[in-house]
Amino acid sequence: LYGDEVVGTLSQRNATNLFIRFGETKAMPQIPSSEASNDATTALSLIEQQLHDSLRSRLDTQAPVAALLSGGLDSAMLCAIAAEQGKKLPTFTLGYQGYGRDDERTNAKITATELGLEHHEVVIGRDDFAEQLDHVLTALDEPLNDPAALPLYMLMQHIAEQGFKVVLSGEGSDELFLGY
Repeated sequence: LYGDEVVGTLSQRNATNLFIRFGETKAMPQIPSSEASNDATTALSLIEQQLHDSLRSRLDTQAPVAALLSGGLDSAMLCAIAAEQGKKLPTFTLGYQGYGRDDERTNAKITATELGLEHHEVVIGRDDFAEQLDHVLTALDEPLNDPAALPLYMLMQHIAEQGFKVVLSGEGSDELFLGY
């Protein structure tokens, strides 16, 4: 649970997205098939409008909002749209001590500077993994084969300690836009 805000999204087998808030479940709005288009320009315009509308609805809260920033296109786009809508979100990036190949801090800092955002870096090392593993395994509802679960747990812990109740992320858009 994340405070009084969105507590989760689910995906049913028929790919209908559900929105859960304050114990209420409702279907998320989707682009009606009558508005779908094979024309690339129209399709891009519809996607852009949906992104703006989606972000606007998530920023419409009294709760403190932050964003994850990797320096990649997805998180940078979210932060840029939020800034365009008048919300310069504080950003957080995870760094790995001793593992430069997986460290995204440099790109994230460049993006945050370009967008004029307050940026925070959280650095974890090998010892942090060992110290937090039992906490993460206890918090998981079911087995999860995601190597990012432990680092994200630690990052979210840090963000929560800073008082943020809502955290935006570009997670999942790589799959949607075939980025990998």
